Amino acid sequence: MDVIRRRLLRRLAYARRNRCSLLVVALCLFILLNPLLMGSAVGATMLATGLFAILMLAVWALRVRRPFVWGLALFAFISISINALLADRLGET
Repeated sequence: MDVIRRRLLRRLAYARRNRCSLLVVALCLFILLNPLLMGSAVGATMLATGLFAILMLAVWALRVRRPFVWGLALFAFISISINALLADRLGET
């Protein structure tokens, strides 16, 4: 158990040192998954959530201060909510 915990802590330390590499990997996965998930409503929701996660990862990678992070999170939540409302009103699935 201690070996697994030590490996996990080493990987987390590596991720903290290489923040931008995690951002690049997340962006590549998003680009690859975008055409596969775009056809359904659940896929579009997953893509919107993934985009939110990538934005948060970018803020973390750039080491932005905490109040700015909360402001961005609020802005992203409002954007996702408006997107969902417009998709519902326009009859998109």
